[in-house]
Amino acid sequence: MAYVVLALLLPLSLLQLRITGHWITDVIVRPAGLSRLQLRNEASPDFQMFATAGGLALRGEPGRDYSKNPARAINSRFGRAPSTWLYPPPAFLIAPLATIGGLRLGFVIWTLCLLAVAMLVLRWAGVAWVPIALGLASPASIWSINLGQFAFCTGALFFASLLMLDRAPLRAGALIGVLIIKPQTALISPFLLLTRERYRAFAAASAVVISLVGFTTLLFGWPLWREFLAAGTATQRAILVAPFPHYGEIWGVSIFWMLRSFSLPVPISLAGQAMGAMAAIFWGVKLWRDQNVDPLNRAAITICLTLLITPYAYTDDMSGYSLALCALIWRARRLTVADVALIMWPALCPVVSILFHAELTPIFIVWAAIRAGRGATRQLKYSLPPN
Repeated sequence: MAYVVLALLLPLSLLQLRITGHWITDVIVRPAGLSRLQLRNEASPDFQMFATAGGLALRGEPGRDYSKNPARAINSRFGRAPSTWLYPPPAFLIAPLATIGGLRLGFVIWTLCLLAVAMLVLRWAGVAWVPIALGLASPASIWSINLGQFAFCTGALFFASLLMLDRAPLRAGALIGVLIIKPQTALISPFLLLTRERYRAFAAASAVVISLVGFTTLLFGWPLWREFLAAGTATQRAILVAPFPHYGEIWGVSIFWMLRSFSLPVPISLAGQAMGAMAAIFWGVKLWRDQNVDPLNRAAITICLTLLITPYAYTDDMSGYSLALCALIWRARRLTVADVALIMWPALCPVVSILFHAELTPIFIVWAAIRAGRGATRQLKYSLPPN
């Protein structure tokens, strides 16, 4: 039955490539009357944002993406940037990768490099190729690739760090430190690293964060941080508190946006998010204090809990969640209807949000965490997804 449901829902997963698929089709056979600028602007707004930010970084002007309207942050080589740059300044260190060879070749190089890093790190952590492939084929990961986002890569880094935290704390800490480029991916990490005195991992994470922050400041100057803390965070707040679904919250993941979708006011939604985050942190700390919990189950639960902490996340940020669930399924060698529902939810999420004006993703995340916790203490300690 599970495979029948999967077959029925599979087209929804493939639809996650609709933006890039349409763009690539027009690149191969350009419709009559479609200009080069129009063709460029068919690319994902997210990738255009990365390409424009990369171009500004190469010219030594990254702060313009924070301080000015994105429509004015013109990159003459790549066209316009339709989205404001919201990421912390260290993300500018990798953005130039999206500019190599122009917009089309840059998209290919950017995507392949991010996928290569993700796969190498997952293999480094001992994850088998099959769950990696299954996770990559999940709707969340396909949506990440479609957008030109790095959510699959950051999700893979966090998943790998959780698997290695006890047996290789320095490596795990270093991977967590790299996630300063997208901090919401690992917001729960400080609480976990200080649980049961995992100080070596905490030191490694801190050293990487300080190094990236220092190098970014040295390269682009301290005013970049001023722009991020002023204009950048102001834009983040505007997106966060906008009426549902003004800024694409139909793809939302957070408790805050779920409550906003129920037409609750901002203060009540923030209070609900805060209570949910505290509950997730408490759950996570208790989980990591129990040394009898299997590392793979623990990693899967932790990734779910992290998604419950941040008020700002979209379905592409569920790539690490999908990898963890696929690893559990592969180890069990059993697929259930519940597994299919949880993995395919990122594709169903916008449909449900539009039809019912309700963003229900946190419910599915809690469900996934509960399922990942079943039988966790009965597994062999330090077991990994089998090869």
